[in-house]
Amino acid sequence: MSKKDEPFLLKYLKHEGKEIRKFLTSRDLLIFIFFLLVSTGLWALQALRKEYETIITIPITYEKAPQGLVQQAELPQRLLVTVTDDGTSLVRHRWMHTYSPIAIDISAYTDGTYSLSTAEFESQIQKQLNVTTKILRIVPSSIDLEFKELTKKEVPVVFNGAVRMAQQYIQQGEMELKPSHITVFGIKSVLDSVDHIETEYTELTEISGTLSQYIKLSGMPKVSLSQDSILCTQHSERYTEKVLEVPVRTKKANKGFKVRTFPVQVKVKFHVGLSNYDKVTADKLTVFANPEDAVGSRIPLRISGAEELINSVEIIPSAVDYLIEKND
Repeated sequence: MSKKDEPFLLKYLKHEGKEIRKFLTSRDLLIFIFFLLVSTGLWALQALRKEYETIITIPITYEKAPQGLVQQAELPQRLLVTVTDDGTSLVRHRWMHTYSPIAIDISAYTDGTYSLSTAEFESQIQKQLNVTTKILRIVPSSIDLEFKELTKKEVPVVFNGAVRMAQQYIQQGEMELKPSHITVFGIKSVLDSVDHIETEYTELTEISGTLSQYIKLSGMPKVSLSQDSILCTQHSERYTEKVLEVPVRTKKANKGFKVRTFPVQVKVKFHVGLSNYDKVTADKLTVFANPEDAVGSRIPLRISGAEELINSVEIIPSAVDYLIEKND
């Protein structure tokens, strides 16, 4: 297609494109940008001379809590202060200033409810502002304080977690908690429902020998603890396998009858620590068959005794045949 035959719209767009490219590469663009920036700056300066409102945040700290009392209401941690000033002062102050917290001394309060007006802090806040800055309002307008007298009681500590021995080791005795009891503080209505304190959930694994570890206590709302952690000690030792022949005992049958089991004694296989090997004898264990537990012609066996010394207990066989015979 020749230039002569080009549509008018295409010719117009090509022409305008050349004009735009010419303008973008000329000094006219730089002059335009310069005056645009100048006018924008002048407009901004003019706008900043006007008065504006803004909100600033002032932190609060509470010092010297009254001894023997507990604060019940949730206390605000900051004040939202609405102020007014010209835009220049507000912008400069916002970007160049940090605000010191308002310290509230609560040591003189006693059991009861109080309302503290935040207007009392206006002069302290004003000292941190420009002379020309005016405080319009403070939120919240008051701080509610509610103190209750503390009571205390002693409660046991309970380990919350899992304990696993290393391979070829057996747990030796119960875990030792020191102290086993702690003192808790709070208002009476809260402490009435507290009967123990748990540790934070903890997994103690691969224990070989003796493990001693401080574990944090799990806190409770509105309850203070005399200490935040306790020492947990778990002993373990290498174990060996032991097998004993133990007689089967039965529950007495109705008058004039007796229960006979087959066999009359069974093997009990278990793991026992080396130091307790000789302490676990057949007379320390009881294998019991209760006809009321019978499934068909067999009674499953139960065992008791020496639970703190042995584990991985297996009864061979685990169930016995039985007969109920009439006494001669």
